[in-house]
Amino acid sequence: MELGTVTRIMRFPVKSMAGEEVDDVFISYSGVTGDRVYAFLDTTKTNNFPWMTARQKHDLVKYRTKFVQPSAPQQQYPRKEAFTIQVTTPEGHTYDVTDASLRDALQEQTGVPLQLRFSEAGMQDSRPLSIVSTQTLAALEQEMGMTVDHRRFRMNLEINWKNEQPYYENELLGKTLRIGETLTLQISKRDTRCVIITVDPDTGETTPELLQHVAKEHKGSVGVYAVVLREGVVKNGDRIVLEN
Repeated sequence: MELGTVTRIMRFPVKSMAGEEVDDVFISYSGVTGDRVYAFLDTTKTNNFPWMTARQKHDLVKYRTKFVQPSAPQQQYPRKEAFTIQVTTPEGHTYDVTDASLRDALQEQTGVPLQLRFSEAGMQDSRPLSIVSTQTLAALEQEMGMTVDHRRFRMNLEINWKNEQPYYENELLGKTLRIGETLTLQISKRDTRCVIITVDPDTGETTPELLQHVAKEHKGSVGVYAVVLREGVVKNGDRIVLEN
């Protein structure tokens, strides 16, 4: 049974910074290749969420990131050079993500000591993949009476449901889907949202009403998380099929 198609693929090379849209990508058991492989750790934190994110520094969403020499989607085990990432600050300064000058500038702005962490497996908050539908975003716009930029939700896959039903992804919890030729995933849980969705990706200004609305009308969730059952390459326009 065909459910829809993939309309957008996103990865976020540095946690909480701006992402990049790609036409195709390999998705492993750890998620989208290159997704959240770098993160800045706040060394003053002692809890199980040590990252410096846009929750604390809203302007992080304005830092643009890109892979300098990305690996081909079919390459399951990228070479070291494939993880070379360029970061451009809101002021227009460009750094290699590993440049200590970038860390020092962020430390000065945030007032906390930072360390850069790397993990090829990625440092997502919950599950490897996050999914939101085009219909859900459109429904939120109608409910809020405002433009709702997809970048606020930082999902890996945007889906266009064939039935055009908003929030349809919520009805697929526990279901197994195949995307493209081989990628198979299971929808595992709803995506509980935080203050980051209130942050405008261009200006860093906040709209608290958006999170308040999501909490009141949608039990705090927009979109879903998924776990990968079988790895594979995903391309824009790929069909999504219900397996069981």
